[in-house]
Amino acid sequence: MSYKATINSIPENPGIYIYFDFNGIALYVGKALDLKKRINKHLVRFNSSVIAGKTLDPLEITSIRYWLFEEHNGLSKDEIKKKLRSFEKGFIYKYKPKFNLSAEDVQAAKQKLNYKIPNINELKLIKLKLPDIKRNDPLERIKIKSRLIYDLASKGQLTGLSNKDKKALKIHSEDLLNISKNLNS
Repeated sequence: MSYKATINSIPENPGIYIYFDFNGIALYVGKALDLKKRINKHLVRFNSSVIAGKTLDPLEITSIRYWLFEEHNGLSKDEIKKKLRSFEKGFIYKYKPKFNLSAEDVQAAKQKLNYKIPNINELKLIKLKLPDIKRNDPLERIKIKSRLIYDLASKGQLTGLSNKDKKALKIHSEDLLNISKNLNS
């Protein structure tokens, strides 16, 4: 499954992004100096910490909303990062995504904000297309996830895992694929 064409429409600007699930619930808020590159890392390469750490299932993401940090011209990279982190805290506080649960994020949510965070309808929207049959059919979801894990383990693209763990994932994903095929028969 590839979101490359959709992600190519995202600007290469600094900003904040929010992932949403099938029910419109905020899953994750992140910041990036280059939105396109960061979202590509999450949804195409599957090698960011929130994905590789199994916190966020990319197959649950049905839409992305993003906000561009327009006032970045003339600022150093460090100044942009600092401002983006501040805005990220504000977005986490406002939208309460279920996968921003680090101690730092929880603490940040308690801070009083001195700036306005945009409303949901002010953020740019990108819808990811996943056929309804794949959303609702658990066996289809198992096949998709198993294939993804198998492909990533086969290509050695899972970050933070030993070769032994990658081999075990490959074996288990093969087993899941076989089980889901047998259940469909």
